[in-house]
Amino acid sequence: MTTFGRTTLGTTGSGVRVSADGEPEAKPGGITLDWSTVTAVTSDTTYNDGIVVPSGQKALRYGQILCKITASGASQGMFGPYASGASDGRQTLTRGSCYILDETVLERNALGFASPPSDHPAVIEGGLLWRDRLLIGGAGQPSVANFETVFPRARYAQ
Repeated sequence: MTTFGRTTLGTTGSGVRVSADGEPEAKPGGITLDWSTVTAVTSDTTYNDGIVVPSGQKALRYGQILCKITASGASQGMFGPYASGASDGRQTLTRGSCYILDETVLERNALGFASPPSDHPAVIEGGLLWRDRLLIGGAGQPSVANFETVFPRARYAQ
């Protein structure tokens, strides 16, 4: 075995998006995430897009529905993942207050350093989408009917 040549040390970016045509209806400026509403993984986890989330770190997978926190407090006006059992506003889909995460985002990079851009990810609210990449219709997720009511400009790719 030789030690010469190209060695892959890691990868950046994500090749998997919810947007099917690369031209989604995006929310200008994105949103501000409240990472305290996200649960850290308990073991190294690899998402379908190949992104590895190390044990103890937080991440949100592409297709996650993010809802505005309406309860008063330091997090008011920030966003967190939809949670049917929440009582801070994230349990209700409301048009104009909920968005779709187009790509996976990590709170910290793979080495554990804070990554400021992940506090303000780009989000989408419509366009041509891959239906099976959306986190809807499952346990603890918004229903498909509710999603389609709140996101009327979302179309599914065939």
